[in-house]
Amino acid sequence: MLLLGLDTSLQACSAALYDSAADRLIGRASEAMETGQAERVAVMVQELLAGASLDIRDLDRFAATCGPGTFTGIRIGLAFVRGLSLASGRPALGIPTLEAIARGMSDNSANRPVAVAVDARRGEVYFQLFGSGPDKPQLLAVAAAAALCRGQGVLIAGTGAGLLLPHLPDAVRSHGPDLPDPVTVARLAAQRDPAQTHPDPLYLRTLDARLPPPEIIAAGAEAAPVLAVLHGECFSQGWRDHEFAALLAAPGSVALLARVGGEPAGFVLARQAGGEAEILTIGIRPGLRRNGIARALVAALGEWARSAGAAVIFIEVAVGNAPARGLYAACDFREAGRRKGYYASGEDALILRRDLQSSPGASSTHR
Repeated sequence: MLLLGLDTSLQACSAALYDSAADRLIGRASEAMETGQAERVAVMVQELLAGASLDIRDLDRFAATCGPGTFTGIRIGLAFVRGLSLASGRPALGIPTLEAIARGMSDNSANRPVAVAVDARRGEVYFQLFGSGPDKPQLLAVAAAAALCRGQGVLIAGTGAGLLLPHLPDAVRSHGPDLPDPVTVARLAAQRDPAQTHPDPLYLRTLDARLPPPEIIAAGAEAAPVLAVLHGECFSQGWRDHEFAALLAAPGSVALLARVGGEPAGFVLARQAGGEAEILTIGIRPGLRRNGIARALVAALGEWARSAGAAVIFIEVAVGNAPARGLYAACDFREAGRRKGYYASGEDALILRRDLQSSPGASSTHR
């Protein structure tokens, strides 16, 4: 069986081609990067295939790390293997990030329990203990993760290992990689039942009631892959990255991206012409809604539209979409018309408008 293994969940973009029948590595590539995996992963995979004189149709399975990790990185890898699966009819699998790190260790001759800790910032780690203790990944404070390891003489790996070691005098630092090896991802995928190993994201961080104000930034065509994965999070029929790229290439178009704690949280796409702006789509990650992010995006869009010469913003919303109507009412939109049977379901669309003399308050950083 020929497999493609990917990791984009942390601070790298890595890919490997693996022959499970012969337990043979065909090709491997890896580049350290905090961002930019969306632009690199397709090129990297194509280079590996060309070097091995293979076509994507020659592969039997596709696998990517599914988290925990960064929101954008997880979604990029999973969206990529899902796309390959749809195009080829071959299965796509999600492999847990911490398990991939643990199974990639080769320096455990003493057969110690294995602890994997990935730095999750804010004094926390994504943590899992293999061989004893909890059998599922957790998001824990550093001290809490160390407490689970104390007295066990663990072999510890991951980007958060250095945070735990001062608390664990009997622990040993693994010399293995702190990030998932795509070869291990492929090996694990070869052992799994695709029907039980879906390419679904694994997120551990729960909402904090004291979320920092969103940072709103302008996003160009280079952000199309990120916008596409966000759109897919928000809507059942997500737009593809080439659709976002085409819309952003049109004159008068803009996309604004909201980030919370450095992670993408929502977006708005709009266009303006002839003194009028129109919101084409807006979305907030489901787990981050009702935190003022949408209002911050609408406020920032109003600033952009006004500076671009628009005097009014329009949006269409389903009559039955009460949460959206409440948001737009709070942002000073008023009903300006109705389109009968506008949606495929037969539901009417309300045309809402906001005159840009009014400016709803929102706490955000916009650059």
